[in-house]
Amino acid sequence: MSATTPDVDAVVIGAGFGGIDTLHKLRNELSLRVQAFEKGGGVGGT
Repeated sequence: MSATTPDVDAVVIGAGFGGIDTLHKLRNELSLRVQAFEKGGGVGGT
């Protein structure tokens, strides 16, 4: 059995305000391939 690794440059944990801002900056300003993960059912945060 072999594990596969997603083809991304960065991973963002959490889709609150800071996570979404980081995701936006990494994708749009640095042109990185980014994947975000959120434990809850949608975007949010505290």
